[in-house]
Amino acid sequence: MRKQKQARSPDFDEVGEPVFSSGGATVAYRARRDKKWLIVAGEKLGPEFDEVFHPCFSSDGSKVAYGAKQGREFWWKVMDVR
Repeated sequence: MRKQKQARSPDFDEVGEPVFSSGGATVAYRARRDKKWLIVAGEKLGPEFDEVFHPCFSSDGSKVAYGAKQGREFWWKVMDVR
């Protein structure tokens, strides 16, 4: 049996519940480093915000959508996964 190489994620202070793409190939989750939050999707890290909200995958698994808050402003963000 062939051993699969496992990727090591960056160090975070806290992480949220993982969400898997429809095929199960990619995982996304919220992560906190210092006092900032970001979305991790596969091997990609999104930008840091005061707070980010639960990610969800597009039907084909190529994008992740999530809410982000910075100060008093709130945005809906879309991040490419591939």
